[in-house]
Amino acid sequence: FGTRGAYVLDPEGAFNELAKRNSLKGLGHILTKATFELDNPLHQFRTLARPGPLLEALQGLVGELGIEMIVLGARGIHSCRGSRFGSKVHKVLGSSLNCPVLVVPLDARPITRRDILMVLRHKTRDDASQLGLLAEIAAAHDAHLHIYKPEAKGFFKAAVKRRQVILRRRLSGVKHCFLSHKDRPLVCGTSEKEPQNRWALVSYLVRLPGFLSYFGWGPSLRKQIVNFAPCPLLVLYE
Repeated sequence: FGTRGAYVLDPEGAFNELAKRNSLKGLGHILTKATFELDNPLHQFRTLARPGPLLEALQGLVGELGIEMIVLGARGIHSCRGSRFGSKVHKVLGSSLNCPVLVVPLDARPITRRDILMVLRHKTRDDASQLGLLAEIAAAHDAHLHIYKPEAKGFFKAAVKRRQVILRRRLSGVKHCFLSHKDRPLVCGTSEKEPQNRWALVSYLVRLPGFLSYFGWGPSLRKQIVNFAPCPLLVLYE
C-alpha cells in the first residue's frame, strides 16, 4: 500500500496488519500460478512483501538484493480507462532508482525474430552501461535493432557520427541499423505505411531525473514516451 498517512491514522497497526495479510495472500496465489504455469528449470520465483510507499520499498529492494530489472504490468485494476500506463508505472519510470524498467501491456506479443526500436533522447550518452541489457535481449531473440535519435544540425552532426561509431562497438554481434530524421513518423507511431504495432519492443534511453524535476520544472518522461499500444516498453537510464 502506498498511503503515507496510514501510519498516522492507524496508531495501533491494525490497518498495517490487515494490509500485510492481504499482501501475503495475494503473493501466495501469484507464486502458485507462476510455479505451475511457468514450469522452467531456468526460472526461480520468490515473493517479497514490504510495507510503505512503493518507491521507498523498491529503492530498498534494488539496493538490498542487487535487482537488475524491474518488471511492471502497464495498468492496474483501478487505472483510468483509456490510459496506457497506470499512475504507479509513471511514478517508477520518473524515479531515480537507476534500474532498468520493463513495462508489459496485457496484449504484449513475443519478441522472437521481430524488430526492436531504441529511442535515444537528447543529451544522453550513447555509451551508457545499461545499453548492454538491450543488446542481450536483441541477441537472445535474434531481433533487429532500429536506433533513432532526434536530428542534430550544424556542428553537432560530426558528434552524431562519432556516437554511431561508439554504438556500433557496443552492439557488436547484434543486427542493427540507424534511422534518420525522415523516419520520425515511424518512430512516433504516426506512419500510415508502417503501423505502430510492427515493433516487438520499444526502448528509451533517458537521463535520470535531475534536481529540477522534483519541482516539476524538468522534462517529463510521460510526455516523451510515445504510446505503442501492443509493445512492451523498456526504459534504460544513464
